[in-house]
Amino acid sequence: MSRMNLLLTDLVSGVNHVPSNHIRPISDRPNLTEVEKSEGSNLIPVIDLQGLHGPDHSHVIAKIGLACQHHGFFQREIKRQGMSRMNLLLTDLVSGVNHVPSNYIRPISDRPNLTEVKKSEGSNLIPVIDLQGLHGPDHSYVIAKIGLACQHHGFFQVENHGVPETVIENVQRIAREFFRLPESERLKNYSDDPSKTTRLKEVAEYCTSVRGLTLRLLGAISESLGLDRDYVSGQLGSHGQHLAMNYYPPCPEPELTYGLPGHTDPNLITILLQDDVPGLQVLHKGKWVAVNPIPNTFIINIGDQMQVISNDRYKSVLHRAVVNSDGERISIPTFYCPSPDAVIGPAPELVDDEDRRPAVYKKFTYQD
Repeated sequence: MSRMNLLLTDLVSGVNHVPSNHIRPISDRPNLTEVEKSEGSNLIPVIDLQGLHGPDHSHVIAKIGLACQHHGFFQREIKRQGMSRMNLLLTDLVSGVNHVPSNYIRPISDRPNLTEVKKSEGSNLIPVIDLQGLHGPDHSYVIAKIGLACQHHGFFQVENHGVPETVIENVQRIAREFFRLPESERLKNYSDDPSKTTRLKEVAEYCTSVRGLTLRLLGAISESLGLDRDYVSGQLGSHGQHLAMNYYPPCPEPELTYGLPGHTDPNLITILLQDDVPGLQVLHKGKWVAVNPIPNTFIINIGDQMQVISNDRYKSVLHRAVVNSDGERISIPTFYCPSPDAVIGPAPELVDDEDRRPAVYKKFTYQD
């Protein structure tokens, strides 16, 4: 997941109605009374894959083909601790695929147009900032660079960030090993409980290190806006931190689809760790720019909430993930956000009606 909203459990506690900004127009509501029920395999096929390894192999292959052709969905029947069915992960489906399924092909006007993408060579388009200078005589210079990057790019990369290289290598190894596990092994980590925090204990050290980096960056961004160092952090309530591990398998026709279409991040700030395979692209001055991986760096991007706090001085910009035909790609974003009840609005010091700097946004709670 290159973009993440709050977990639903963070939003619904005590809520007894749908917020007005989430209510769909009448013509676009679900009409639940008109929905057909999928009884058994009548509408959404249920396929027992055990037959792949015996005399029914051809029959199962034919059923999978028909399901893909006529439904685009199917369920795999398994027997495991009360869970009777579970959809396959993408890693289970791509082996041997030599074309993009028709329901994943984007309209011609919405394809990546990879030949028109600019390359970010060094720091020419996406700045690379050495954070070591934050703790010495170059402090003001580094703060200024961060401010310019937030204002003109919405993205920047950081080196000498303080997260140990061994911690980075470990979390990347864990992600690769997890996605390469057989399905039966991956299922041992499966949980429907979003509050369960022990599914991958090994990432705890990484999360702690990234949290420290994030807090240093929030202090630097506050300073770059002319605010007290603790201002932004102080607006977040109890803070929230969510980590995702994204797997993008090789794609036989990368020009026809996306790993993730263009979007902005709704949180405060995102800290992205990517492997050595390119995939992230950022919209800059109307052109998509490929952010090539630099070893032992993090990519930082401004989220929607930071744009609000800065009163539009800093921008949350569109970005996307593309795929390639040569190899798999793994990215590990950390989404840092306010608590649901935190009140977000432009910093008062950045609002001045007499100086033609009115508040661009009204105050709101993050859960709204």
